[in-house]
Amino acid sequence: MLQYHRRKLLLLALPFLLFAVTWKLVGRRPRLLPGLGGRVTAIAFSPDSQTIVCTSSNNFLQKWLPDVQKWRSFQSANNSMSGLSPMFMRLCFSSDGQTLYAGGSRPDFSSSSVGHAWNVATRRRNFTFNSIQSPAFDVSLDGRWAAMGYRDRVALIDLNGKAAALKEGDSSRDKDHRQLPARILEVSRFVACVAFAPDSRTLAVGSQGTPGGLEFWDVQTGRRVAVADLASPNSIPSAPVAPGSGSPDPRLPNPPPPSPSFMGTPSDDRPAFIEWAPDGKRIAIASASHLTIYDATSAQSLKVLWPRNKGSSPSFVHLGAGNESVLAWSPDGQWLFSGGDEVRQWRSSDLSLRRSFGVGGPVAVSPDGRTLATANQARSGDPSGVWLWKL
Repeated sequence: MLQYHRRKLLLLALPFLLFAVTWKLVGRRPRLLPGLGGRVTAIAFSPDSQTIVCTSSNNFLQKWLPDVQKWRSFQSANNSMSGLSPMFMRLCFSSDGQTLYAGGSRPDFSSSSVGHAWNVATRRRNFTFNSIQSPAFDVSLDGRWAAMGYRDRVALIDLNGKAAALKEGDSSRDKDHRQLPARILEVSRFVACVAFAPDSRTLAVGSQGTPGGLEFWDVQTGRRVAVADLASPNSIPSAPVAPGSGSPDPRLPNPPPPSPSFMGTPSDDRPAFIEWAPDGKRIAIASASHLTIYDATSAQSLKVLWPRNKGSSPSFVHLGAGNESVLAWSPDGQWLFSGGDEVRQWRSSDLSLRRSFGVGGPVAVSPDGRTLATANQARSGDPSGVWLWKL
């Protein structure tokens, strides 16, 4: 009799168990925002997590409109959607969510890039600024500074500064172009990426040369305060402040120099993209061979090789053309998401791999921590668009 009741209870509970499993699986399925043309190169959420924008390789900057379930393009001053000549690789919202800044490289890399500032609500361009041949771009969270890296220099642009008057007869600029005041920072070698700390006081610069690939600069003084040796065999990146470069920042310690036998950073370990953690103490670095989290307060680092994909080497990963936005932190700093040839989720405390998503390209996490956005170009047969994953 007891066995009969157990079997009956199991039969009664089975539909509920199946429903729970199905609900969980459906909840993990991403939602597709279709209708984009070209490869998605950057994705960003507004500070309130309610607005999502993206750029693609066809040079369009677009905003998702939930009311019509479609993407709509931002427009330049002359209402032309073809005015977006640069291939945008980084998107930055202002803290109030009203302005969107975009920067990157032109598709042919033959001429200078231009920073853009857009009105998010109207999708109209407010102004462009400071033409520079720039593969690296970021805007501080306080909206005061923009950084554009080029060759062995970084232009630190004052977005609140007074624009210089254009020369008479200069028709090469857009009518809404502003040449804003800028301070030039001279870094070690070719600049690959830049990122402002959350407090907007420190700028991290990833370079393609010695000594170590990652430099920290004080935004107010324009002085280098520390250099991180990311290629140190003991994985403790550190280096002294260069003589004459200014006093070290107490938040960025100055440990002993690396071994004299170290002759530079191997090309496969040079920073391709960097992203500060929300706590402002750690910074994630993506290179072709490694994923690294560097703690700027202790000068310690965690480093792992990229996992092996089918038919690929375990030591290298394709990060995407033009330094796509391939790193994103969860708001609580517990998780790090990486893109490139495969989107993955990592535990930040030990860089253990938690999940692979089966898609590639750029990544973005909503400020409320509930949604991960990725591209869907790795899924054959699907229309081009953006996937939204519940976290």
